[in-house]
Amino acid sequence: MNGTFASNYENLVQTKNDEIERLKGVVEEQAKLIQSYEKMIETEKSDTLMKTAGLTEQLAREKSENLDLKTVFFYLLNWILKEYRKMST
Repeated sequence: MNGTFASNYENLVQTKNDEIERLKGVVEEQAKLIQSYEKMIETEKSDTLMKTAGLTEQLAREKSENLDLKTVFFYLLNWILKEYRKMST
């Protein structure tokens, strides 16, 4: 009976060791997937930051252009009002 117990115990230990090795492989595969996902997220983050910087520059240019147009508009409006007053007097 001792021999059977020892044999069963060794089989159980070997089965558990095999299961541990299988689980190590699963964990390693999951770690690789996580690293791949993190790299993908970093790439997307970098792309988003670059797009945001480009849009921020574009917005600044458009604000400047808008200010220039307002300046021209008010200059012309002021000139028209002066001319109208000259004609009215």
